[in-house]
Amino acid sequence: MKKNVLFILLDGCEYSTFENSSESSLLAPNISKLIKSGIKKKIISNGMITQVALPPILTQTYPLDFGGFNEGIKKRPRSITEILKKDGYETLFISGHGAITGPRREFERGSNHVKSIFDFDDTIEDFIRHIIYYEFKRFDEKKISKRYLISIIKNQFADILQYAIDSYDRVDYFFLPRRLKKPTKKTITKLKEELKILKSNPEDIIKKLKLIPSRFYSDFLGIKFNLLDKKKISKKIKFKKKLYSLREKLNGLFRRKTGLGFSPFAIYVSPTASELFKAAKNFLIDHNDKVPWFIFMQCMDIHDGPKTCRLFNFIFKLQFIPRLLKIRKSYKTHRDFWRDLSLIYLDHELGNFIKVLKRKDILKQTVFYLFGDHGMGWDARRDNTLMNNLGARTYYEHIEVPLIISPCKKSTKSGIHDSMSISASLLDELDLKGHSSFRGKSVFSKGNLFSLVENTARGYCDINERDIFFTVTTKNFKCMFVLIKNQLYPMRLYNKISDPHEYTNILEKKFEKDAVDSLALFVIKERRELLVSRGVNVKEILSRKKKWIIKEYKSDTYNSPRYYKKN
Repeated sequence: MKKNVLFILLDGCEYSTFENSSESSLLAPNISKLIKSGIKKKIISNGMITQVALPPILTQTYPLDFGGFNEGIKKRPRSITEILKKDGYETLFISGHGAITGPRREFERGSNHVKSIFDFDDTIEDFIRHIIYYEFKRFDEKKISKRYLISIIKNQFADILQYAIDSYDRVDYFFLPRRLKKPTKKTITKLKEELKILKSNPEDIIKKLKLIPSRFYSDFLGIKFNLLDKKKISKKIKFKKKLYSLREKLNGLFRRKTGLGFSPFAIYVSPTASELFKAAKNFLIDHNDKVPWFIFMQCMDIHDGPKTCRLFNFIFKLQFIPRLLKIRKSYKTHRDFWRDLSLIYLDHELGNFIKVLKRKDILKQTVFYLFGDHGMGWDARRDNTLMNNLGARTYYEHIEVPLIISPCKKSTKSGIHDSMSISASLLDELDLKGHSSFRGKSVFSKGNLFSLVENTARGYCDINERDIFFTVTTKNFKCMFVLIKNQLYPMRLYNKISDPHEYTNILEKKFEKDAVDSLALFVIKERRELLVSRGVNVKEILSRKKKWIIKEYKSDTYNSPRYYKKN
């Protein structure tokens, strides 16, 4: 009989969490038991945030493949979920973050069932802020035509509005308690009116989008531009901005003064592990045991540990503080206290779910895949001049993540494995063939000589115009590059043998041209087509005659569109 698969994304979990087996057995006894009956492998994430790391995990393609990560896996040929579904698996997608589901990114592709938090207000705001405002900027710079801009509004924005409309009947609001804006019948009417205006007069919508800040756009749904009272809007927005600003200040002040991983003024909310596992339990109640299942679960507890606004969840986690304090006496760590506390809590809930599998007599038929997408570390011992730059945030604590497979009788092979290895290993273990577009190497086969992290930092992923960051890691070295227009620059170089935690940038002391050359060749090997499209002189680098210029890159060069300033 085919194995059931529990595929758990421990969002924000870095490898150091499980590096010391004695420490991790105290922090996460249930996960440690899984490790003892399986394997634990350090992998290098292909991205330093979720939206960048998920395409490699689910589709075994690089973040900047197929136009980049703006649209998630929407334009990618095949997902791991689709392959399992085709093989007869019933698939469930449970997300702790509403931004990864929906028509913009489609990470849930191939899922028979989807359980995801949904806030129509956040969904609309996210799309306006990250997509439409950037297209406005490009239009102002005369890089796109008015016709193209209108097509973006008519098609992509229409999809977002329709998704919000459909949510009234589609979304199961099982995540409780919450501060999410569930669409009401009145809201649905306004959304439908907005969609009607969009289809008949898209330029009217463009005027509204330029007038009203993204954060407050949902307050004016269904109103034609010529019927908007500009003075009333201005007063309303000013008032809302003050309330929002006050809440942010109170939130920051509360945390600074109390040091607690909880704030009654927090704006963001995410479901807890108990709610996610509840959704999985409910799925198993009605599930036909003769049909194998695949459950993808994105747990945000570790990621959001220091900023939860869930009072009762925080109170529940307080019981684990004595244990954590005892652990911290014995083991020194740079990890955040509240994130480790959230790990203990998550492990507790996983243990409860394992008991459910035992009662249903399906534990032996279930294989566990637990893995991180990126780390959340902040190592105060290093030079932090690049920490404000998301693109260069690729130190070991940001991209070295765990992969735990249990039960597992196979042994891992040498070499470097990355995010794409997660689903590649699953297909290998289940003896399933991947898609021709898949690049991943199973941890049960020999890995690569290098790993590649790539991204365009904050905001809109524009692979044609934005600066592109590449980080290459080998057994001996790590080098961070930045591509500005058609020039590739090294920023940081570390000796991984003598300096495994990457504290000393050796580019500043002695320029090791051979090392930079060889690492740049890895970038060309993997991303030649992308580099050539940007006009990079690939032949010069391949000849090893290039004179490298070190780029001091301390902050993102991305200039936010002027429309952001209204927010």
